Amino acid sequence: MLTYFLGGFNLIPAFPLDGGRILRSALLRSKNDYDKSTKITARIGIAISYGFMGLGFFTMISGSYISGIWLLLIGWFLNSTTRSYLAQHQLRSILSGIRLGSIMNSHIIAVREDMLIDRLIHEYFNTPTKDLFPVTDDFGHLVGMVTAKDASRVPEYRRNLEHVIDIMIQKSDLIIMNTESTVDDVLKHMGRKRSERVAFICDQEGKLMGLISKRDIKNAAIERKHHVEAVHVTSRGN
Repeated sequence: MLTYFLGGFNLIPAFPLDGGRILRSALLRSKNDYDKSTKITARIGIAISYGFMGLGFFTMISGSYISGIWLLLIGWFLNSTTRSYLAQHQLRSILSGIRLGSIMNSHIIAVREDMLIDRLIHEYFNTPTKDLFPVTDDFGHLVGMVTAKDASRVPEYRRNLEHVIDIMIQKSDLIIMNTESTVDDVLKHMGRKRSERVAFICDQEGKLMGLISKRDIKNAAIERKHHVEAVHVTSRGN
């Protein structure tokens, strides 16, 4: 019974479910416009999500409280995932073809793998805005990443005994890109690993050159959008 329910749920025409992709494929055949087909499918998915939430609300007030809660949760899930998918699609559209080398943050602070946790916390994680640092070896090669969360988990009495290398996230678990990689490339990798918020840009030898976060990508998209709008306004004026 559960298998049939999951199969039917997966066919709901909303992203990122298979039903959403099937509907987009059907629209793409008729409209021959991937971007427009994606947006139409997203609007349909959002409308369906509101339908589930409305049905859940009326189910609750009619006395079926548990069933109503489930319908509300399904509606909320469809709404949030569809909006998230659409936002990522718009990011990819705006920044299509943009190389990471042109928007990466090259002004980075890295920590050494042999640094004591006590020093790391007091000298580096001393503000709420700093919650992660890349870890490099003596030659500037990326070897891992350390987070404030992992550092804070080390008991105080051990912070003068343990080093960054003992708690860091290994390089194999990070997103490593190069300057010629595109924004689309990095967005495909983000979300699949523990380091989903940030990607590191390295050269062929593994030397750290910069990093890029989801916030950097969003800021670049906003700047690109404003630039495109300004160009359109100027062209109309001429």
